[in-house]
Amino acid sequence: MENLKPIAYKDNIIIQEADSELLVYDLRSGKAHCLTESAAFIWNCCDGMTSVEQIRRKVEEKFKTEVSEDFVLLALEELGREGLLESPVETRFGKISRREALRKLGVGTMIALPLVASLAVPNTALAALTCESFVCHRPRDCAPPCNRCVGAICKVV
Repeated sequence: MENLKPIAYKDNIIIQEADSELLVYDLRSGKAHCLTESAAFIWNCCDGMTSVEQIRRKVEEKFKTEVSEDFVLLALEELGREGLLESPVETRFGKISRREALRKLGVGTMIALPLVASLAVPNTALAALTCESFVCHRPRDCAPPCNRCVGAICKVV
């Protein structure tokens, strides 16, 4: 796992920050994902240049608590399973239940466990949103008919 440098999938998705969580709508699958603060932080570290160990150190620095490599691997496995990484990450957690994985991590973790909650969203739910409902950093963050990122808000131009 030391050579693993995951890449977050960020094409055809809409990202919305909500309090300390991140809402990600995948236009390919029609699924919405809610990432806890720790899962969102780990996902944003997945740039293809940062190793699991480097991500672990960044998590410790950000949340000011010790975390194990297993903590990061659990998040990466969930993100990969939901299609939020360019390539899935297979770890030893895939062969055990989530309850067992949490037991393995220990209860001493002082930050929210890296969870990804997902659900299918009907197209009508997305259509009911206005362009101004989406925060953007680049035009591809906006869903049709929104096609322009103006002042961090999606617009129709």
